[in-house]
Amino acid sequence: MNKTAIVGSKAVCTVSGGTPSYTWSVADIALGSIDSSSGSSVTYTRNNSGNNTVRVTDAAGNSASVVIVQP
Repeated sequence: MNKTAIVGSKAVCTVSGGTPSYTWSVADIALGSIDSSSGSSVTYTRNNSGNNTVRVTDAAGNSASVVIVQP
């Protein structure tokens, strides 16, 4: 998974490879949210300060995650 762009309080996360379809989640919804729970790309929006983790899982059960560092 790649965190491809950060603009203000938003970050775009994309995934390639694996077995479609993909399911996305965040560790702490109080800190931030994603705009969709499926597809190969999501936009993460910061709600509060504190680091958060975005995780993607493919149809085969493989997963990857990225930590969004938020001041």
